[in-house]
Amino acid sequence: MTWLSPLLAGIAAAIAIPTLLILYFLKLRRRDLEVSTTLLWKKAIEDLQANAPFQKLRRNLLLFLQLLILAAALLAIGQPQIKGNINAGQKFVILIDRSASMQSVDEVDGKQMRSRLDAAKEQARALVDSMREPTKLKISADESSDEAMLIAFDSTAEVRQQFTSDKASLRAAIDAIETTDGPGLLTEAVQLARAHAPKRIIEGKTVEGLSDEASAVTLHLWTDGRLSDAERAGVSPQDEVVLHKVGSNESPNLGVVTLRSERSFEDAGKLTIFVGIESTDRTPRTVDAELTINGQPAAIKSIQIPAATVSRTGEEKKEGAEGSADARPVTEVVKSGSGGVVFQLDRYEGGLATVKLRTPGTDSAPTGDVFSVDDQASIVLAPAKKLRLAMVSGGNLFLRTALEGIPTAKFDSYATADFESKLRARTLPEYDCIVLDGYVPPAELCTGSAGLPPGRWLLLGTAPQPSSGMIVGLPQGPAKFIEWKKDHPALRQVNLDEPTIGDLPLVTITPGSSSVAIANTDKGPGIVFVGSIDTRAVVVPFDVSKSDWPFNLSWVIFLASSTRALGDDAAGSAGSGSQALQPNNILSDRIPQGATDARIRIPGGDISPLAPAPDGAVVFGPIRQQGVYEISWSGQAGPLDRQEGGTAKRLYAANLLDEYESNITSSNVLNLRDRDVTARSENQITADRKLWPWLLLAALAIVVFEWFIYNRKVYV
Repeated sequence: MTWLSPLLAGIAAAIAIPTLLILYFLKLRRRDLEVSTTLLWKKAIEDLQANAPFQKLRRNLLLFLQLLILAAALLAIGQPQIKGNINAGQKFVILIDRSASMQSVDEVDGKQMRSRLDAAKEQARALVDSMREPTKLKISADESSDEAMLIAFDSTAEVRQQFTSDKASLRAAIDAIETTDGPGLLTEAVQLARAHAPKRIIEGKTVEGLSDEASAVTLHLWTDGRLSDAERAGVSPQDEVVLHKVGSNESPNLGVVTLRSERSFEDAGKLTIFVGIESTDRTPRTVDAELTINGQPAAIKSIQIPAATVSRTGEEKKEGAEGSADARPVTEVVKSGSGGVVFQLDRYEGGLATVKLRTPGTDSAPTGDVFSVDDQASIVLAPAKKLRLAMVSGGNLFLRTALEGIPTAKFDSYATADFESKLRARTLPEYDCIVLDGYVPPAELCTGSAGLPPGRWLLLGTAPQPSSGMIVGLPQGPAKFIEWKKDHPALRQVNLDEPTIGDLPLVTITPGSSSVAIANTDKGPGIVFVGSIDTRAVVVPFDVSKSDWPFNLSWVIFLASSTRALGDDAAGSAGSGSQALQPNNILSDRIPQGATDARIRIPGGDISPLAPAPDGAVVFGPIRQQGVYEISWSGQAGPLDRQEGGTAKRLYAANLLDEYESNITSSNVLNLRDRDVTARSENQITADRKLWPWLLLAALAIVVFEWFIYNRKVYV
């Protein structure tokens, strides 16, 4: 048991108890009686007269009851409480996961079910209620009030309440947290918590971000454990991390985790839509996948998905035995069962394609599915078209022959001098993609935001200007590809196991730049994607003629895939094309210059105005919901936009499409960078129990009883 204000209670007791006794002494009265003489009994009653007041006090039931009332009230002033096992320090941080998986409805609330976020918020409110409140008088640091800060996070993090001891403000901030449809990442949330850590004084100097043991921060984390970057998140050694797990590790979920489309190179009217589905159900499942285009049913297929598999990791500690210092706690790992379906259509028009999962033979969601966010996904389909392609080279006949084999609407070849003169004079025809062979335009012509002129580019044996964030150094010798992003549009169906690079230059990518490696070798990046609002490029920095890649089938496939991906505004895959988004990302695009009355319609129908930049750039977000977003404006429409009267419209599809987030099985163990944290079980989470309300109720009950006794003595 602890006392929050013992000094205040002691002072009150020192004043109140003597006052009550003095009042009783003053109240004592003696009756006047006439007697014949006191001579015979004067000595006999002398001692009794001296002790009479105390004798009366010992026989006074009302005084006894009033002392009990006073004692209960004084004890209540001391604010006694029984300490729970939520170890709230003087300062602690409440971190609540608001990512998509926290929408799973698998938490029991009486006879009903509730979402994981609702359960987390209730437990967080209980923690706030257990905080020590401010007291007027303090005799030690232990009597200071607790303070808490609230951080809500998904793939981003934000402070919802700074450090405060105001419980009402904390509870209101907790109640205001809502889930988003994006994935969950922990690193930014931990960094934000550390940035607000108390200061530490070392030899008279204040050091930000450090705290001594007396004021170490306790991080209370509410999550289901679906945090893909947890092993990269680190906390200060002196800080404590308390994991409060929500959700079940046996909850079933069927969800769409991949969705992409592509058109045949030979016949652009042949459209193929690929759908990947995963299930956390521990029994095999059958589900229908329904495809609609522009809201109209197009096809439906049944899919068999195998059962999820369960494995155990870590080392189980035996009683009486000491485990290894590096041993990890035992945890269950559930690997989702996976399946897929392919829709093949004859369609030249564009549109909005949506895939929904259904219980076979019905229009309802999959049976037992507790997570609905990933039950459907959408993509924006580009209309069929053949590319307008150009090549700039010093006479590479081998490359020209390969490019001429790609079905195109137009193919032109330029010498470097001719191309540069047309670029300077702004007389270059419009192309969907331009291939630069060992050449890059001079810096004064690279007016785009990624070290190149605005447009789509495939660079072979060269690199964009350093402003792109990609810096090419000296040759390093032969190299082999070791891994590449198979889901990137430029590398679809491309196998890089066999090619050997003759001489790979050192490639350095500036962190936070618009450049990202999409294929890595044993000596660094081998293929780089550069993307910005006005420029997209796939860069092969080594001389392809000094490798055996041109003699491999994957070379021709790479040329076709990369030019198609660059030349198609709606490549039809998450992460490529400006019209495919993921929740928590920024919607950033360009509309025709001179457009007016630009606005965006978000899922649910709300409309917000947009302010295009002079070059037509528009930015909105971060977006929090998945679904279809529509930008409209008055003015000219782009080649892939819809024109309705004088209004142009462009669609964007935001989808979760995250297999880690769709695996909603919660984890009892969170593996951080510097420690493993085991979740507290539900029956271990108990807040401090305050006793002063019960003491006041007891005092009130005694007051009622004392009133009853008093009335009996008066009227009987």
